[in-house]
Amino acid sequence: MKTLGKIWVIGIVTAIMLLGAGFPLTQDTLQAAPPKPEVVRWAVLTDMTGPYAGILPQNNLYYEYAAEWVNAHGGIDGVPLEVVVYDTGGKLDRALALYEKAKTLKPRPLVTMCWISGISEGLHDLYIEDKMCAFTVSSDDAIYPRGNTFGVYPLYPDQIGAWADYMAKEWIPKNWKKGRPLKVGIITWDTTYGRAILHQEFYDHIRARGMELIEPPELFDVRAVDVTTQVTRVKEKGADMIISNSAVMGPAAVLKGINKLGWHCPVVGSQGFDWSAARQVEPKLLEGSMTALAHPTWDQKDHPGIKFLDSLIEKKGLRPESRTFCNISAFSETALLQHVMTKVVKEKGWNNLNSMSIKDELFKVKNWWDPWKLMPWTLSADRMSRIHTTVYKFEGHKILPLTDWVECPDLRKAKYRK
Repeated sequence: MKTLGKIWVIGIVTAIMLLGAGFPLTQDTLQAAPPKPEVVRWAVLTDMTGPYAGILPQNNLYYEYAAEWVNAHGGIDGVPLEVVVYDTGGKLDRALALYEKAKTLKPRPLVTMCWISGISEGLHDLYIEDKMCAFTVSSDDAIYPRGNTFGVYPLYPDQIGAWADYMAKEWIPKNWKKGRPLKVGIITWDTTYGRAILHQEFYDHIRARGMELIEPPELFDVRAVDVTTQVTRVKEKGADMIISNSAVMGPAAVLKGINKLGWHCPVVGSQGFDWSAARQVEPKLLEGSMTALAHPTWDQKDHPGIKFLDSLIEKKGLRPESRTFCNISAFSETALLQHVMTKVVKEKGWNNLNSMSIKDELFKVKNWWDPWKLMPWTLSADRMSRIHTTVYKFEGHKILPLTDWVECPDLRKAKYRK
């Protein structure tokens, strides 16, 4: 009776307060909480038919299957999560049109993911204007100045910077016996993605780790298949290794150019230098090459996440070439959104689940792992991309770890540190 009396008193006091504030006591006023929506939606801008198709095969299906998993495991507080995937063909104008189309959906997507750096750069200010929370691949010009965009893996210079840390600590002391600094050249895409490593903070870090950096960097078009000219210039300057911030056919073109000159020179990359690139060249050309990846590789067969995804590929009849880092990321991203959205709903209610509340909750993510241990997530209002990676080596077509998870150095441009 005492408990019921307290509830009755609270109800009377609340009614008096509402009336005193000029609020009529209607059914809407007394309603405890807004109804749940029928669906929670997010959108993905991908490229399955353009220059990035090699790293995004069947990308739509991986996101759909990730949403299926989420919905089989509670959805967003019982509400289904729906992903809408658009193929941009790698074209900015088409991507902008599709983004505008996504905004007209009812309900509007709460988060947008874009897999192309240049397109994400073009959308950066629109996301702010539209109050849209966004994920992107991690070129700093796609994320900064700080807005609403988060990187789904560490910045490219940060990841290759982690490789440089490994070289200085482990590889050079054990393997480099030439009595001079190891000389590193750069041959990279002439795109937002490729140019993401071309700034002073990155150059200084490579040199601070005891390596000599050959300048100027060599650039090539995203569709180029023959880069022998660029390789020749780097070879003539005495390169011992080549950094290439490119994907799929990019590193493959560099390796083929090296081979065409009858030369052997290891190539170093990051996210785009994965199995999708390695399978395009003979295994012998990859000897000594390394890459930094913010997820396990498909060759780590004992990893629980790779076991799960391999089983999915077999069960769903997915193509073998769909084994790319993008499709690993699709599952981890979707699970993160389930975690963050559910947390917002539980703590703030359905009426407060929106793009900006999701953004605020993402700032709080610290050392969070998806259920398959695919990717660790740490984000903040200052550093709006993930911070951990692993350095790998190529053994034939296999990509095997040289390190455990390591924290990347912060190699953002100075203007983005303010």
